[in-house]
Amino acid sequence: MVVLKFRKPIVFCCILFLIFIFTGLPVHAETRQRVFDNNNLLNEEQIAALEETCEQLTEELGVQFVILTKPDNEAQTDIKDYGNDFYRDQFSNGEIEDGISLTLDTYNRQYWILAFGELRSIITEDEMGSVIVEMRPYMSEDDYSGASECFLEQISPLIQSRAAELQYRRLLKNMVVPTLEPGGFVYDLAGMLSEDEIFSLEKNAQNYMDNANCRFIIVTADLADPELVYDFKHELWKENNFLSNCEALLVIDSNTYSLISDINGSLWEKIRYQEQRDIESATNTYILEHGVLAGCEYFEQEMSQYQKRIIPVYVVDEAGNCLLRSVMLGFGVSILLVGGRLLFRKRLGKKVPPTRSYVVPQSFVLSKKEDRFVSTVTSQTERPKDTDSSSDSFGSSDSSGSSDYSTGGGSDSTGAGGSY
Repeated sequence: MVVLKFRKPIVFCCILFLIFIFTGLPVHAETRQRVFDNNNLLNEEQIAALEETCEQLTEELGVQFVILTKPDNEAQTDIKDYGNDFYRDQFSNGEIEDGISLTLDTYNRQYWILAFGELRSIITEDEMGSVIVEMRPYMSEDDYSGASECFLEQISPLIQSRAAELQYRRLLKNMVVPTLEPGGFVYDLAGMLSEDEIFSLEKNAQNYMDNANCRFIIVTADLADPELVYDFKHELWKENNFLSNCEALLVIDSNTYSLISDINGSLWEKIRYQEQRDIESATNTYILEHGVLAGCEYFEQEMSQYQKRIIPVYVVDEAGNCLLRSVMLGFGVSILLVGGRLLFRKRLGKKVPPTRSYVVPQSFVLSKKEDRFVSTVTSQTERPKDTDSSSDSFGSSDSSGSSDYSTGGGSDSTGAGGSY
């Protein structure tokens, strides 16, 4: 009876123990291949060393590092197209991954670096060309392993130095810009305001719209980086056409309270750039010290004051009469005054005496002198044109072989390459 009583608990404990053991075992993810020796130029040790370096750099920098060799049976295929298509087939899942690749073509004695994804805008073709120049001694000696190592050593610091820019571009790429419903004044996308605060701001904005003919729109957003505020505002204008009818747009980031404004319409003519920046700075201070509602109210109040500013611009009133009448009248009166003064001086001014009265005897003497010039003969010898363009060919796309490198990429990439 005792055995039957504890049999089920014992079996249950054994099952739990086995689950714990098997689930606790380390699971090694399959290593992704990044070195593709399609022309048998590298031995196993060289491939393993390059694979390890590529994997390490990929983990550290977050971009793919790829090395491939082009087979001789693809000799007629352009090296840029081959490298571009191969990378796209291996490293894309609906969208090409950020990465850098090196393609070696021993049949045509060429080698090429290609940048993909966001790296196309971060690493320039000239920078890739400088790496091509550093690799040439290895390629000339047919040291393909050394050339590949040189490629990784030279290109990785460039990508490392642009890590912040790469991260920003990825955030910008994934930023979602909403489509706003026309007719509102406050769009609290980040949930920074209560319903009462939104109602208060909406009421104030409607009053400014009715009394000052100035439409204010406030948008809060939950952005991943405070630097995205400017781009988010710019994309809001593009995504929502009705924003072009407002005089002032204020965008606030909920994470850092970073903000930026934009002005339009008649307000654009009445406020200077520095004044706008000062209002933004003061608005940010109000938000930090008194809350979002106080900052938004301050922004609306200050902008409305500038909207009421009267400036001397060409404006036509409702009756179609130009407000510049007074200016034109003043201009006409000025012409009459100047003309009358000239006429008065002509009639009452002193008469100019004849020229003879100013001539004094013996006041000047003329003498005859001759200048003599020494004639010279100048001979010119044509200088032969300097045909050596190697000193001024860095960065050239000349494919004749005299340049240090050529630039260009495939349909999905930018790059640079050379011959050896």
